Amino acid sequence: IGILSYHISLLNSIEGNQDGFLVHVQDITERKQVEKKIELWKNRYEAAIMASNNVLYDWDSHTNEVVYGGDLENILGYTFDEMAGGLPRWIEFIHPDDRAYFEEVIAMLIQTKKHAHLEYRIRKKNGGYIYVEDSGRFFLDNSGNPVRMVGFVKDISSRKQFEAEKQKLEAQ
Repeated sequence: IGILSYHISLLNSIEGNQDGFLVHVQDITERKQVEKKIELWKNRYEAAIMASNNVLYDWDSHTNEVVYGGDLENILGYTFDEMAGGLPRWIEFIHPDDRAYFEEVIAMLIQTKKHAHLEYRIRKKNGGYIYVEDSGRFFLDNSGNPVRMVGFVKDISSRKQFEAEKQKLEAQ
């Protein structure tokens, strides 16, 4: 037994009388099965991103628009709407001492088309800063020009604190 879609239309004569019906029947079983599989994978993908405790981003390098996913609200405290504004908005949250480094690395990555891997501090909604690791990959158009970068931002504050304490102990 399949899934059928019915479209029924009234047929009117030139005089405006209803002369009958036109019924179009289409078997949409396969389409519905594909839609169900896509929805299942979408749910798995979203669950995996949330479980990773990372912020996912998709940056369009031509428009500077950024689409976020993942655990943005838990990690930084901002909603997706509060982060609207593309890359310039993200840069506003980067620690002032780290902004030039971030912008230099991004410019270099656009030219070299290499994978991004950088660490910097970013401001949370509560005003405090955390260290993050930003790992991304450029996707190129047919001419080899970068058109978008997709990646993850991960909170590495605990690791940075451990490294600082270790250096302090080694210095003593």
